[in-house]
Amino acid sequence: MSEAAGDNPAMARPGMNRRRALGLMAAGLTLATSRTASAQDELIWQGVQRVRQECQYVIPSLRGLNTGYPYALALMNYVNGLVSAPNYGYLATNGHAPESDPNEILAAQAGLCEQAQLVYLAIASRLGLPARPIYIWYPEEFPEYTGPGVPGHATVEVSYGGAWHWFDPTWGMFYRDLYARDDDVDSLIDVLGMDSDLRDIMRFQNSSLLWAQVVRSLGPAAARATGQSFMDFPRLRVESPYGAVIYRR
Repeated sequence: MSEAAGDNPAMARPGMNRRRALGLMAAGLTLATSRTASAQDELIWQGVQRVRQECQYVIPSLRGLNTGYPYALALMNYVNGLVSAPNYGYLATNGHAPESDPNEILAAQAGLCEQAQLVYLAIASRLGLPARPIYIWYPEEFPEYTGPGVPGHATVEVSYGGAWHWFDPTWGMFYRDLYARDDDVDSLIDVLGMDSDLRDIMRFQNSSLLWAQVVRSLGPAAARATGQSFMDFPRLRVESPYGAVIYRR
């Protein structure tokens, strides 16, 4: 992934930490049975506790829904609120390099899509929530880009109910049919198969977030440069763990 020295704070370089993301995803397939907090991961465990508390409170009211849904959603909201792209932009202009450790990312409260992905996977692994890193690559859309990295976006999918569901912690966004069950969140491939009008109807996102408002005010060129509008790109590929291409157009 690419990022232009803080000018486009949502274009990141997840390829740099793919191995770490894959390890966190694998760890998430096994339920965490004990807390082994240390100074190195205390902030991650704070996130675990926060998400658990919220879900323990709301799940009794969500009768009939898969419990993976509130955990995935609460975690997306938590990461989206703490891993700030505008704060990353500010720090980057002052010479601060992006963090690659999830606990350090939370300490800085700053990051791009790669950092949001890493934090999500780290907390999910301790919650026992099966989650996997997803990478969307679209270098053909930016032939003038010379690096570092490759233009793209890092995000996550969560498994529950026998299917994968896309929750984007960078943009605080997911997609679902308005008339479907609340937990029937679409996969990224499902969303890529929709036309733009249908996506607009099925998108759930907190549009009051500062970074979303900034990109909106700057117009379509900013949405394209930051990768927010990648779903409209005619040429892209999607990779699941271990580099397997699961979608291409």
